[in-house]
Amino acid sequence: MSDSTDPLRYQMLGDDGLTAEQRLEKYTGPVSYDYLMGPLRNGALIVVHEALNLAQVGLAFIRDDKRSVQAWLDEELLVKATEEAFEKREGADAYTAIVVSPFVLCQ
Repeated sequence: MSDSTDPLRYQMLGDDGLTAEQRLEKYTGPVSYDYLMGPLRNGALIVVHEALNLAQVGLAFIRDDKRSVQAWLDEELLVKATEEAFEKREGADAYTAIVVSPFVLCQ
C-alpha cells in the first residue's frame, strides 16, 4: 500500500440505494473455484484469513481504512492469491466471496 493521502476509491459494484453494510451483506455469497479463476488470473483475488470477518474487511476497503488494511497485509491476514498457492476446493459453495472493485475478497 502507498503512503499517499489520496483515497483508494474502492467500491461495491452497482448503485442500488443500499448502505455499504447492506450491499456487503447482499453481495456476499458462496462461489465455486471456477468463479474465482478470472480474478485469480487477473491478480485481483485477495484471500481473507478465516480469523477475519469478510464483511468487515470489505467495509474497511470501501471506507478507505488504510491502517486496518495495511495491518492485515503486514500480518498476512490478507494475501494476494497466486495460482500456485491457491487451494482448489470442490463444490459450488466452496468459498465465500465479495466484490469490492477492483478486487474480489474470498475466504
